Amino acid sequence: MSRTLLELVNADLGYPGETVLRQLSLTLNGADFLTLVGENGCGKSTLLRSLLGILPPLRGRMTRATGLRLGYVPQQLQLDSLFPFSVAEVVAMGQARGPKPPQRLKEMDWQRVEEGLRTVDMQAHASKQFSRLSGGQKQRVLLARSIMQPVDLLLLDEPTAGIDPDAEKTILNTVAELHRHGTGVVLVTHHPQTVSQLQTKVLNLSEVANEWKR
Repeated sequence: MSRTLLELVNADLGYPGETVLRQLSLTLNGADFLTLVGENGCGKSTLLRSLLGILPPLRGRMTRATGLRLGYVPQQLQLDSLFPFSVAEVVAMGQARGPKPPQRLKEMDWQRVEEGLRTVDMQAHASKQFSRLSGGQKQRVLLARSIMQPVDLLLLDEPTAGIDPDAEKTILNTVAELHRHGTGVVLVTHHPQTVSQLQTKVLNLSEVANEWKR
């Protein structure tokens, strides 16, 4: 049986003065692949930020496994155009916990970067400027960046939104492979049919939000 990675018990989630989700209980294990769906504003981003530790519960309890290692793939990463990072440099930043100054990139393990880019089929673009990539290519690079260190739980915020079918297939196949090798996954999407071929649990946060508002 896989270990419990993270647990919410009767948790109210949101912002000071604004509760978005109320009395939510959720257990995430290492073997879980959870898909979060629901209408805009139902709390998907709020839950993701809470799982990341950005938004502590307003009430209730959240516990994490000791030493839990989280990976995160945002929808888009906006890099200042004054800092023309290459694809390889963006991926290399994933080897550090927290922000990594550009001057420290020379200390990175570039063989691991190459392997990460190969995982998402982006090795041919290693020297390109990240800002010049298409949306789908950026998402693949961000996925490679998120797994530069071993992770127990991978959180993805609409990783297939607005990207081409080839990029979508690469991303979902890579995430599915990580899951098969023991990484827990939480994936936010507006289009659950995109992951219908994967064996996932589905949590509709619109239904959760409507239930406590009655």
